Amino acid sequence: MIVTSAGFGFTGSTAITDLISEYEGVYTPKVPSYELGFFTHPNGIFNLYNYLINNNIPDLKYYAGMTYMKQCEIWAHSQTQMNYEIMFNNKFIEYSKEYIESLGGDEFYIIHDWSDNTAVQRMLFRIINKLYTVTKKMRNHNGYGIQSIEPLTLFSAERKNYLYDVDDEKFVEKTKEYFRKLFGEIGMSQVINLHGMVPIQQIDKCTRFFDDIKVIAIERDPRDIYLTAKNRWKTLDYPYEDIEFFCKYYKWLRANIAPIENSKVMKLQFEDLVYRYEETKSKIEEFLNLNSVKHINKNTRFIPEKSSKGCNLKEAYPEEKDNIAVIENRLAEWLYDF
Repeated sequence: MIVTSAGFGFTGSTAITDLISEYEGVYTPKVPSYELGFFTHPNGIFNLYNYLINNNIPDLKYYAGMTYMKQCEIWAHSQTQMNYEIMFNNKFIEYSKEYIESLGGDEFYIIHDWSDNTAVQRMLFRIINKLYTVTKKMRNHNGYGIQSIEPLTLFSAERKNYLYDVDDEKFVEKTKEYFRKLFGEIGMSQVINLHGMVPIQQIDKCTRFFDDIKVIAIERDPRDIYLTAKNRWKTLDYPYEDIEFFCKYYKWLRANIAPIENSKVMKLQFEDLVYRYEETKSKIEEFLNLNSVKHINKNTRFIPEKSSKGCNLKEAYPEEKDNIAVIENRLAEWLYDF
C-alpha cells in the first residue's frame, strides 16, 4: 500500500510523512520531504493524459510521449539524494519506456525530430536552407511541387511515432500497471510512505491510477501559514506583502481543490495532530491499518511539543495584529479554534 500526504505550502503535510516513518515495516525515501513529480511536474502524467486523450493531433501525441521520457531521464540521472533510477531498483527507465510503448501499441512510423538540436545546429540549418532557396533556380526541377527534402531533414533524428489509440479506460489501466511495476521494485507488501505523491487539488483524479493508495489531506490555520511564510521562512511562496492579496490568493488556492469524495482519503487538521496527538494518531492508525505496537520510534521524527511552537503564532507576533484581523475577517471559515 502506498500512503501519501497532500497539502499546499506550510499546511504541515511533512508532519504526516514523519509520523508514519516512525512505524516498523514502513518504507520511507532517504529524503522524506521529497515530492515525486509524476503528477505535479508539467511534463508528468497529466500532460501525457491531456495530449493522448484530449487531442487528435498525431505530432502532439508523439511529443507528449517524448517529453515524458525526457523528463524521466532527468529524474533518473540528474539527482543524487532522490534518484528515481536508484529508488526503483535500476528499473525506472526500462519500465517508463515500456509504459510509453504500451500506450502506443505495436505499430509505428518514422518521423523527423529536431527537438534536440543545439543552437549551433539551428543556426546552420537556417543558413543551409537559405542557400538552398537562393540556388534553387539554378537546379533542374522534376516538376511542380517536387523538390529534394534533404535540407529540411538536416540535423533531424529519426524516431518512432506510435499510432496512439488510447481511451481513458486504457490509459488508466496502463498507468496502473506502470506504477504497479515501479513500486513493486520497492515492495508493495509493506507500507510505502511518500510525501506529496498526489496534489491536493486533484486527489480523486490521481488515486484512480493506483491499485492500493491512501491519502491524508491536511489543513492548517491560514493565520499560521501567513505568519510562517512572512516571519519565519521569509519566502515568496505566498504574497504576504499585501494582506488583501494574500487573502485573495489563499481563496484562489482553496477554489482549485476539487471536491473529495473518496474512501481512500482522510482529511486532517494539522493542529489536531499537535494538540490532540494520541486521539489523532489513533484515527490515522485505523485509517491506514497500522498496528500501534509497531510505533517503535515514537517522537523521533514528529514531535508534537516541537511542532506546537509553530501553532497560534499570532501570540508570538503581536505587531501583526492588524493583518491577522484581516485574515480573521476574510478567511473565517478556515480558522482553527485554538
